[in-house]
Amino acid sequence: MFVNCTPLAVAYTLKPNAAPSLFTPEPNRYEFHLTNFAENWANLEAIYALLSRYGHPDFHIVVTVSPVPLMNTFSTMDIVVANTWAKSLLRAVAQEWAGAHPNVDYFPSYEIVQNSDRAAVWEPDLRHVRSAGIQHIMELFLQKYLE
Repeated sequence: MFVNCTPLAVAYTLKPNAAPSLFTPEPNRYEFHLTNFAENWANLEAIYALLSRYGHPDFHIVVTVSPVPLMNTFSTMDIVVANTWAKSLLRAVAQEWAGAHPNVDYFPSYEIVQNSDRAAVWEPDLRHVRSAGIQHIMELFLQKYLE
C-alpha cells in the first residue's frame, strides 16, 4: 500500500528537522519505492478493470501528465533528474496505455506547457502555470471533448 503524501508533515520547510515525521511512531512501517513502467501500467489497468466492471458501459477516459514540476524528491536523484525521469515515465505509460484501449485518449497538457514560451506560460516561480495558460488548456480540452 502506498501513501499519497510525503512522510513529513511539512515537506518543504526550510528546517526539515523541525517537521514531524510519519516515521516517528513506527519507523519500520514505511519504505521508499519508485514505481516503474510495469507497475504504473498495472495500476492503470486495475482502474480500467474497475470502470469496466462497475462504470457506465460507454465510459471514456482522458489521461494526461501534469506539467507542474516536482518540488522535492525522496530519491537520491537530483530534483531536476528526478522530475525528468518521473515525467518521462508517466508520459510513456500514458501514451502506451491510451493506445491499448479504444476508449482512452491522451490529452497533451504536459506538451502544451512544455513547448510554450516560458515567460508566457509560467509564473515567476517556474513551478505554477499562469492562469492564461490553464485557461488555454481548458479551452482546448473543452473543444475536443465537450463541444
